[in-house]
Amino acid sequence: DSNTIRLVLAWDAEPSDLDSQLVVPTIPPQTVFFGNRGSLISTPFANLDVDDLDGFGPETITITNTLSGIYNYYIHRFFGASGFTFTNSGAQVRVFNHTGLIGTINVNTNDIIGDYWHVMQIDGANRTFAIINAVSNGIPTVNTNVAYTGSIGGGASTGPGTSIGTPGPPRIDVQPTDQFE
Repeated sequence: DSNTIRLVLAWDAEPSDLDSQLVVPTIPPQTVFFGNRGSLISTPFANLDVDDLDGFGPETITITNTLSGIYNYYIHRFFGASGFTFTNSGAQVRVFNHTGLIGTINVNTNDIIGDYWHVMQIDGANRTFAIINAVSNGIPTVNTNVAYTGSIGGGASTGPGTSIGTPGPPRIDVQPTDQFE
């Protein structure tokens, strides 16, 4: 289905438990995570497939139909070795559309302390996205001061293996014509 988006999280052995979380713009907002797996055929039209508890992942969140509003996608360090930082986790999110892999976001290795990795936001109404790539101690909220530079629907995709975020300072490596389909 051309509306489908998959967000696939993978990481190294430590921490043993990273959790994918997607806040969906329903009223009130719903969070798809291990405690609320969601649904692909009814609201929130998003689902977490597996809650990996022993390292490496993958954990996949699939969105089958975007709703109007801002989706907020982040990773929570639920459990793992003390002294953990996202820097040494090897955490990576691969983004897929109906044509296959269209991009990879590696955790920002400059942000050393924090239990949350704010990966990206998706504007469901306009089907555009913004890479956030920031680590923090608090649950990430929607950042209203970001540029939605990529399109999720229509036109050509960025192609397999395209990097849409790299380790280092948060930055957006997509061009306005880059698209999820």
